[in-house]
Order: sequence, then structure tokens, then C-alpha cells
Amino acid sequence: MNKPSINKLWTGCLVISALFIQSNGALAASFKDVPTTYPQFKAIDELQMGSVINGYADKTFKPDKLITRGEFLKMAFNDIGYRAAPTTDKSAFADVPSNNWIAPYVKKALMLNILSANGTNPLFNPTGTLNRADAIKMAFQISGIPTPYYTDIDPTELFKDVGPKAWYGYLARAAKTYGITTVKQPDLFWANHLMTRGDAAELIYETQLVREANDLPGGTVTGGGPSVGFDPNDPSYSELLNNPKFGILLNVWKRANSDFYYQDNVNQDELVYGAVQGMVDKLNDQYTVFEEPTDAANLQQYLEGQFEGIGTVMDVVNDKFVIVKTLPGSPAEKAGLKTGDVVDKINNLSIEKLTEDQVLDQIRGDAGTSIHLSILRDGKSMEFDITRAQIVVSAVNGEMMNGIAEISVSEFTQTSADDFTAMLNQLNKQSPKGYIIDLRGNPGGYLDSAVGMLAHFVPTGTRVVSTRDNKGRTLEITSPGTGELKGKPLVVLVDANSASAAEIMAGAIQDLKVGKLVGVKTFGKGSVQEISNYSDNSLLKITIAHWLTPNGTDINGKGLTPDVDVELDKDQLLKGVDTQLQKGIDTINAF
Repeated sequence: MNKPSINKLWTGCLVISALFIQSNGALAASFKDVPTTYPQFKAIDELQMGSVINGYADKTFKPDKLITRGEFLKMAFNDIGYRAAPTTDKSAFADVPSNNWIAPYVKKALMLNILSANGTNPLFNPTGTLNRADAIKMAFQISGIPTPYYTDIDPTELFKDVGPKAWYGYLARAAKTYGITTVKQPDLFWANHLMTRGDAAELIYETQLVREANDLPGGTVTGGGPSVGFDPNDPSYSELLNNPKFGILLNVWKRANSDFYYQDNVNQDELVYGAVQGMVDKLNDQYTVFEEPTDAANLQQYLEGQFEGIGTVMDVVNDKFVIVKTLPGSPAEKAGLKTGDVVDKINNLSIEKLTEDQVLDQIRGDAGTSIHLSILRDGKSMEFDITRAQIVVSAVNGEMMNGIAEISVSEFTQTSADDFTAMLNQLNKQSPKGYIIDLRGNPGGYLDSAVGMLAHFVPTGTRVVSTRDNKGRTLEITSPGTGELKGKPLVVLVDANSASAAEIMAGAIQDLKVGKLVGVKTFGKGSVQEISNYSDNSLLKITIAHWLTPNGTDINGKGLTPDVDVELDKDQLLKGVDTQLQKGIDTINAF
């Protein structure tokens, strides 16, 4: 099968190294239930010869049996040469025990941002099935095959069962471009088809052919993520090699390693990191950052909604360190800490002269360690002994309040849209008269999650956001849902820390007049970042586009002005009164 070459103008393409083992032996059935006449025989045979797949003890493969999510993840990683060693690390997913065979593969997928574990009880569902669209997305990510977004996709570039507005349209276009099809339905993308073991082998073999056709580098995966394929014919690399200043970089490297007197101070990895960091700094964009492995791990934990500590949100009010919120199920909540509590001492030492960062550093700590807090509540001193723990933040929480469904969204994780839908279904059983969505302090996250939540309030086909890249190309994103709640009283609470995806949701609701914004002007982050993980576990987060509201407004550096402007009265907050939430309730009642 001939595979077209990957467009070399696509820069920033990450490629996972792979070990390809080709069979030149005589054609013979590897499994007794996969005869040479079986439609997917070649794919199954090639993968078996390459030790990518294994059969059952009875020498069968069971190609028509539905494959599980765990089996497919392992198969995809095995294909690129990655064989996971057993791990005893605690799994991020509640349904993946640390001693389970799939645990190390799940851990690797989390490192590469292929999976995301969020919420109070995150699930991977390793024994569940998966459809073809999700399988292609996972296989392409693991293989490092680019799947760039396109706008105005020509229908001839898609399979006949894919509309240009389908969420998986970019995957379908990539699959057709690379010639990835299925022998069962060669003219269809077959997005919702549940994958069998034979289907999975065929897809993995197809991705293998794409990598070979594009001369992607070989070798067994040993690092924590992709390595970068270097092609001197790529215009981006040619510009560097032909830059007259490039010789300076090479000379400094040479002299640092050969002539520098203090050779004990020379660490070649650190020299590379320093050069990369300098390059990124010169881009003068606060959202484009390079993180070395240790800092990258901390960022990854944040993106996954995980950290270690006692689980409080704090603020400085009248020079006092006040607990604004305790996270549900956290050690702080279980110990009895409450909103409005003032931290007076930590481990019996006064914090009066400490900065905010110093206080937070003392409260944070490794899971299993203890901390003693002296708290002032209503003029009385109270003592608390708390054991820190690993905390997985639930991004979506909700409750009924005065007949109104109030849902807070702390960030937009990969599962937030599903969690939001589940919370809506739960609260809708109580027939709320309106909805308040609290996006205050929400720094953003995944655009798809914001779009998924908007689907409940915006009818299908309505533009909710668009993106524009550095070449002026735009991608229009429309609501994928029915907008079943359109017309219901809706308020969105925002503040100066509501940013990015939070502003996407708030901006769409305001522009489309399906609800009102209550609070203060938002942060004004109108840019879109892409995260690239590297083989040493370092990462690059780089700005690739700006996003626009439905009316075409670029809010970057400007923010959104609420329909109802009201400040949060911190003195009232100490008394348990949230002035912005109360204004939201009043606004719902006035609809």
C-alpha cells in the first residue's frame, strides 16, 4: 500500500522512535483462527512476527472479539517499541490498580498527555470498548503522526460518512491523507464502529506503514516521551543551519566543553536546556514556556488536577491569611476547617511576618506528613492536626441553592464536559428554575471541554468560538449539542482570574445572549497553547493561535466586561456572604 509523505511544512511535529521488525518468511497462518484468506491476515501476521501482539494459549487470536481500551493502549505502545516495566506507583485512575498489567502503559500515556485523570474518582475503563475515532486518535498520538486542524475542509478530503463539522473531521482528513482505511469498509471512516482485535491490528499496522513511508527515526523507546525527528530538508531546520549566527552557537558549545577552566561545572544537558530556555525567552510571550523535567512534572500534575497538601484555597484579606474554600473530600475538609477561618500559626510558630508564598510553602508538603494549624474562628482559637494527602481535584461540583442549580467549574479538564453533563442530569431531577455556572478563579484548560458544556445552552451548528493561526487561517467551532437548556435563566459568575477556556464559555454565552455574566472583568487570555512532551520528560508549551468570540472579538489583553458588575466584598466573605453569588441569585430571580 502506498502512503503519501507527511507535509514537511508542518513544524513542531513530535515523532516517537520505533523499532520495526519485518518478516520475510513464507506466508503461513500465525494463528489457527486467522487463515491466510482472512481480510486482516497480513496486518495480524506482521504484528505477530514483530512481537507487537500475542494470541491466546490455544493458539488463537480471536480477531472478531471486541478489543478493550487497555489492550489497545498496550498494542499501540508495543508497536513503537515501548515495553513497560512493572510499576508499584499509585495509579491516577481509580479503576487501574498499581499492580495491574496496564498500569505502566497508563502511566506512560499520562506522561505524554494522551490520557488525563481528573475528578474525585477518575476512571480509565480499561476493560471497556472503544470506537474507531477514539482508537485512531490514540494511535496517531502514540505514533507521533501529525493531525493538524484545518478549516473549510474540502468534502473530497473526507470519507463519505464524515461531515466537515464533525469533531473528528481533522482525524478523518488525516486518515484519508495517509491512506489509513479498513478492508471491511474502505470508503468509510466508521467513527462509531466498535473496534475488534482484528480491526485494532489492522489500524496499528497501517500507522506502522505511515511511519515507514515518511522515514521516521527508528530505535526503541526508552525515554518518557517523544524524540524530535530531525530533517535537514525541513525549511525550519534549514533556516537555523544557514543562519550566520549558528556558528556562534556551535563555537560557544565547543569552547564551553573544551576550553572552559571549571570543567566540573559543565553539564551538557544543562547547556542544552539553557540554550533552549534562552530561545524561548526571546519569543517574549509569557504563555510560551520550556520546562525542564522536574518543573514539567509539576506542571503535568497541575494539568491532571493532582497535588499533595491539605486541600485549601487561601487569600489575603486585611493582611490575614484566610481560607476561602476547602476542597471536597480533602484532609482540610475532613479535619473541620471552614471558609472564613484565619490561619494564625503553623506548627505553633507565628506567620505574622511571612509572605503569602512562604505561608503556602509551609502548608504544602508530601502526602503522609503532618501539619499543625492554629486557627482563629469567630474570635476563638482552635487547633487542628492534619495529615497531608495526594489530592485529585474535582473540576466540577454542584448543588441546589434556593431552587437554583449552582455548578462550579474550577478548570476545563478532558473529562469536565462529561462531569458537567452528569452534574446537570443530577440537578435537573429537582427541576431548577435557573442555572448559575461559577467560573471564578478558573484558569482555563481544554477548549473541547468548554465547547462540550456550551452544547447544553447553544443549539447545534451555532458558532461558539473560532481560532486564528499565524497564517490567518481560521477554524470555526460550532455547538455539537441540542442546546436543550436555551431559554432557561442562566448566569455565569466571572472574576479577574477567569481566563482562557473559561472566557471562551463566558464569551459565547454573552455574545449569543443565552445568559448574563455577573462579577468583574475577566483576565483577558485570548491565546491558545499546545504542549509538546519530549523524551527526557521536558516539555514545551507554545502559543499557536488566538481565539475569537462568536461575534469575532479578540479579547486578548482586554477581557470580558460582565453584564452585571459587582465586586466580591471580602469583609462579607469572612462572614460567609458571597456578594457575587448573591447577585447571581438575584439576577436569576429577576428573569
